[in-house]
Amino acid sequence: MTELYEKSDVETYKLFVDKISFYNDFQKVKHILETIKSWTTDETDTVWAGYDNGKEFLVDLNADIEKIKFCDFETLDKLNMEFAPTSTYQEISLSNGWADEYIKLAEQFDKLYEKIKSIKTIESKKAWWQFW
Repeated sequence: MTELYEKSDVETYKLFVDKISFYNDFQKVKHILETIKSWTTDETDTVWAGYDNGKEFLVDLNADIEKIKFCDFETLDKLNMEFAPTSTYQEISLSNGWADEYIKLAEQFDKLYEKIKSIKTIESKKAWWQFW
């Protein structure tokens, strides 16, 4: 996906990604991550999540946002672990006072994850790029 993005104009890229059934759901996941990013600063308490500081966490989060933008299934599976109860994002939300808001995002992520994985399972029986 990254290579396609880099080598095509905006209209051509949109034409291709509109054919990928899960593309828009990945963009919704990206938006969820961007929301978490908007609540995070260099001073965010991240110790319980295994990071020395907020800046270190933001480096990982930005890398995940970039990969999700291009429909990276491996990163999606990693995020599924990060959204799990008592995992990274929940620990950070609890330590920083946005736990209630986080729960709503986690529910959205869970629904999107299940939807994307179910589409991938169906489409794995036939290559999604063969829809062109």
